[in-house]
Amino acid sequence: MLRRIAAGVGAAGAAALLCSAAAAPAAAQESSSTLEITVERAGAGTLDRYWLNCDPDFGTHPRPQEACAHLRESGGDLERLRSGAAYCPPTESPVEVRITGTWREEPVDFRVRYANGCYARVVGGPVVPSAWE
Repeated sequence: MLRRIAAGVGAAGAAALLCSAAAAPAAAQESSSTLEITVERAGAGTLDRYWLNCDPDFGTHPRPQEACAHLRESGGDLERLRSGAAYCPPTESPVEVRITGTWREEPVDFRVRYANGCYARVVGGPVVPSAWE
């Protein structure tokens, strides 16, 4: 009798494990994030567009793994890309950044204007691609 109970518990445990393993890819796919990052450098007259997908990390962004790791660490809080300490020259050569799409299934529409490329690189971190990437 004990063998039947143990076999039944073992089978139930195996079935639960298989069900949770099958659900894992669906959960990971549901939390996927897709962003379009547009960087306009008015002084240079350029407009660059990048795609960034996180979980899994890939896209036309030059450093998708670093950018996605930075976003995950901040909980997807793009407001953190708006200001920060930066030691940059006081030159005025505006860089405008717009990020749209979804982060963990939540809509995103973020805009920020940096004084110059140095501020964009330092404050925007790995999320905002530099002109030379």
